[in-house]
Amino acid sequence: MLSLYEASHMMIHGEDILEDALSFTSTHLESIATQLSPFLAAQVKYSLRQALHKNLPRLESRRYISIYEQDPSHDEILLTLAKLDFNLLQSLHQKEFGNISKWDISIIDNLPDYMKILYKSFLTVYEEIEQEMSKEGRIYTLTYYKKEV
Repeated sequence: MLSLYEASHMMIHGEDILEDALSFTSTHLESIATQLSPFLAAQVKYSLRQALHKNLPRLESRRYISIYEQDPSHDEILLTLAKLDFNLLQSLHQKEFGNISKWDISIIDNLPDYMKILYKSFLTVYEEIEQEMSKEGRIYTLTYYKKEV
């Protein structure tokens, strides 16, 4: 039923059968959530709050690794492979993030006009990420390397 609920979120306007499926599954999942095992109940409650496809795929992958790890019937090899994949990609992202944080903001004056907009946009995005991370108490500062003349 949870799979049908998640699938019904993929509907487009005018797909009445999926609208009915969403309504049906929402009602029934809410009513049976208290009768499920704690493992499954946690999944149902989370899905009812936030549809799977509306989340960032990598964050959802990390969340699901934790859920799958608690499943008594999990496959240890598959779990190890999923963790390895997640950690390798996270390591790559951290390296990229580190390289971007070294960008020199003063170089913007030397760029062609069409690239200035893109470069400034990148810097703005990373400044916003830094602000959001600090609000959450996770300090990943983005310091900009500035050359002293």
